[in-house]
Parts: sequence; structure tokens; C-alpha cells
Amino acid sequence: MNELILEPHHFLQRRNQLIFQAMTELRQESQGIDVVTMVNKLIGHMQEIGGATYLTTLAVSCPTTVHLEEYQRIVLEQFKLRECKRAAAGFLSSGTMEDAEGFYQTFIKIQEIGLTQNETKQAHMMTVFDEIFEKQGDLNGIDTGFQSLNQMTNGWAKTDLIILAARPSMGKTAFALQLAMNCCLKGGRCRCLFPRKCRKYSSRKES
Repeated sequence: MNELILEPHHFLQRRNQLIFQAMTELRQESQGIDVVTMVNKLIGHMQEIGGATYLTTLAVSCPTTVHLEEYQRIVLEQFKLRECKRAAAGFLSSGTMEDAEGFYQTFIKIQEIGLTQNETKQAHMMTVFDEIFEKQGDLNGIDTGFQSLNQMTNGWAKTDLIILAARPSMGKTAFALQLAMNCCLKGGRCRCLFPRKCRKYSSRKES
């Protein structure tokens, strides 16, 4: 639900609009979305949506969520076609320039549906990327020994909390020791929980 840009009015059938609205409200309330919570949320509209049977049918009819974006595209495409047909019918029934302008504006508007969020995400990610790799000049912290890491962190600082996470046997310990050694060589101090391992990288007992 957090990845969707759909809105209730994008669905054709009234019952599907009600169901999607209920799902949206459950998401906003940080509640789980399943048949039970949906029945509770739609308790006053059960007859209108076709009862719990229809909800159960929906719950088991989706083969996978892997193709979620494709499903959303289908719904949006059908919504756009309906809006175009409605605007075109209005123009054909009257034939005025005002309705022609309305049809044109409707066409332009529906073409933007589904594009705004993607552009915003892309622009945001590019901004983050530029900030990460923007040259900061002299480091404000201790040199990590790795140029790419320096560009992202601007060096180690006293207030930093660095967490190394990876699957087993991926080199976390070796990488952490290398960072500690580099920190020591650059004049930093590192209190290590594994002094025996660190001694072979640095002659300092506490560095």
C-alpha cells in the first residue's frame, strides 16, 4: 500500500472504491490489512460491497504481489480511458470550443497521473547521490583510509555511530580492523573490543 499511487476514484466499481478506501485508512492507522480487519472497517457497507464472500474472493484471486506495479498500471490505464471517453462524449454532444478546451485539459491532466511521484523519487535520489559524492574539500573528521567512504562520511567524527552489517564470512571483521588501523595511523583513537586481533595491525594497546 505504501508503494501505490492509486486513489479510490481510479476504480470503476463503487464496491472496489469502498474497499480501497478502507485499505488506505487501515494503512494510515498502521493496522494490518486482511479479511478480518477489512470486514471490521467496512461493517456498515458489507451489503454494498457484496459481503465477506467478495472480500475473500479478492484475497485469494491475486496470484502474486511481484507484479504490483503492472496491476496498478492496468487500473490507471483503464481510468484514463474512461476519463478521455467521458470528456470526448461531452465535446461531441455540444461541439462548443469550451468543451473542446475541456477535453484537451482533461487529456493533459490524465497523462500526468503516475508520473509526478516517479519524477519526484528520481529527483530526490539524484539529490542524495550528488550530496554523497560532492567534494567536501578538507575532511572534517578522521581519514577512513578509503576515498569513497570519505566522500560519503566526510571522515570519522566523535558523534558517529557506524554499523557494519553483512552476511557471515563477508569480511566484516577484517574491514572493521582495517578501518581501526587506518584511524590509528591518521592520529585517531579507537578503543577495540578485540585487542589481540588489533595488535597485529597496530603497536598501540589502546589507540
